[in-house]
Amino acid sequence: MTNSETSNSEEGSNKTLVRTLIIIGIGIPVLVELLTLFNLVNVQIFNDKTDQVQRRSQPDQAVEFTEGDTLFTKSNYPVVISGMQINVSAQEWVFELEFRPSDTTMQATPLVKVDSLRLKNGDLLRRGQEWSASQSKSMRWTLPNGQVPVKLYLSGKELITEDSVRNIHEEVPLGSIPVRYTRKTQR
Repeated sequence: MTNSETSNSEEGSNKTLVRTLIIIGIGIPVLVELLTLFNLVNVQIFNDKTDQVQRRSQPDQAVEFTEGDTLFTKSNYPVVISGMQINVSAQEWVFELEFRPSDTTMQATPLVKVDSLRLKNGDLLRRGQEWSASQSKSMRWTLPNGQVPVKLYLSGKELITEDSVRNIHEEVPLGSIPVRYTRKTQR
């Protein structure tokens, strides 16, 4: 009787052990898969909405203007940046800017004034210059060595009627400006 009881108890413990191993072997991977599924669903449902709200609240990237871009597009006299470069020599840095009237200009001689330049270090170069379609020369500013303009502050006058004028102001962030090294020979 002791042998049969011992063999029954060994069979019972073996069956319990096998059942436990099967439950662990199948249960743990199923549990991991369920947790992964729950986390994916949770992220997709709840975090997607907060991401969309954050994306909407971020300000739009400022468009940078380079050579060939049109300024004053909402006026009767759009102007195109026809040339823009920095001439570097051992003595000085000079920023040159050229405009030309756009093909869609309704006013015969648009007048544009560059009020000031914002430099990369944050300084403001306040020496303003005017440009009109009748002049074809480029505007020039002497820059501190190593500084590059990053923004133009422009104003223009739009003729509404013969005796009324509307002033327009624009801030123009500048993109990459070509830098040319010029070798000045001293005589």
